[in-house]
Amino acid sequence: MSGFHITAWMRAARRAGRLPDKTYVQLLEEHNLELCDCCRLEEVAFSKGLFDGIPAIHRGGAEWRQAGEEVEALLALPKEERADAIRRARQRFRSPALAQQLVDRSFAALPQDPARSLEFATLALAVAEESSCRGMGAVHVLALAHQGNALRALGRLPEAGRCLERARLLIRRGVGSGERLEVITDPAVYATVSWWEGVYLRVLGKWEPAEERLNRAVMFFAMARDAESVQKVVLSLAELYLWSGNVDDALEAVVNVLKDLKEEDDPGLYWRTRFNYAVYLVEAGVFETAKEELGACLTAPGCPRDSFMNRRMQWLGGRIDRELGDLAAAEPKLAAVRAGYLEEGSGINMALASLDLGLVYLAQGRTRELKRIAEELTLIFQANDIQREAIAAMTLFQEAVRQEQVTAAHVLRLRKHLERTRYSPALQFEQPS
Repeated sequence: MSGFHITAWMRAARRAGRLPDKTYVQLLEEHNLELCDCCRLEEVAFSKGLFDGIPAIHRGGAEWRQAGEEVEALLALPKEERADAIRRARQRFRSPALAQQLVDRSFAALPQDPARSLEFATLALAVAEESSCRGMGAVHVLALAHQGNALRALGRLPEAGRCLERARLLIRRGVGSGERLEVITDPAVYATVSWWEGVYLRVLGKWEPAEERLNRAVMFFAMARDAESVQKVVLSLAELYLWSGNVDDALEAVVNVLKDLKEEDDPGLYWRTRFNYAVYLVEAGVFETAKEELGACLTAPGCPRDSFMNRRMQWLGGRIDRELGDLAAAEPKLAAVRAGYLEEGSGINMALASLDLGLVYLAQGRTRELKRIAEELTLIFQANDIQREAIAAMTLFQEAVRQEQVTAAHVLRLRKHLERTRYSPALQFEQPS
């Protein structure tokens, strides 16, 4: 072994061209093998030509079919009894195939139902933790990653961060110990953990590390030859660009995905991407084209029409109608969206829809309705776990409405601020001059 460190001098020598890249990489690899048991085991496997030391999960075989039956048996139990049933069992509920099917269901439940996604990921983790089956290591990591992502979607960010940290730790150290140590080598697992880390960091407003993780996920999914997942991660990158204020890059990313995405391959993904394109066009102020894209989504048989997507399309339609001056068409759409989020107790979404509706009232000179919305917003914000800066901005808005001094520019500025405080909670509101 080498017995050295990768020093600043070595890095400077490489940058200056005195240390060739090939030599630098060799030195770096030697040092890595000194420090990491997992990498050392993989180096031995590679030297012997062994790439499949851990049995793969075969979808469609007898074990997979049995796992499907076990999933249905678990779901037939009352929700509060499912985890206990896994822990009490001696032979049932132990296979990697069962854990994988639960992970798959966790992934499929998002973004419509994050609570359901969390439930499936938690059950998958219970199976992984109780099982001694070889081949469970990768699914164990995936269960943690999906659990973290579901918690992120539910707004439980500290818990989400801890789950993702545990998943990353298992990748570094392997799962188990001694002869039962399973080294995580699947690039798709690396990609998934990086993907959800990137989405989590995006929610925290940490744009640069989030972008780095998402780009890493693209690289690993490409290594795994999973083109569909590459496209999905690029869509996550597009959202990052949008949230960080870079609408042009967001549009470019989604257009690039649409160049390679075919409706017949995955109608749901294709039409969700077309819808995202319409959203980004609205943010860019290209309302006529956005209306055409939304119209295509509304009439396409393959476009998902669950309650989550229906509300998003109705909301976007109301915003487009308002921007194009069709206030009569915009009002019922925005009012319905606002009522739906109010019923759910979704503070920020309800506030954003309320402001969109408030812009309609403002344009129509309906001061009484605008004042009512402002009063209700303040009460709901105080009753929910809303960031302090957002409450302060809303209070200023309410006072301007009371004094009948509010303008459309003021409302739009507040709307943009509330969107950004989702991801940058300490962001201060710039009062209109």
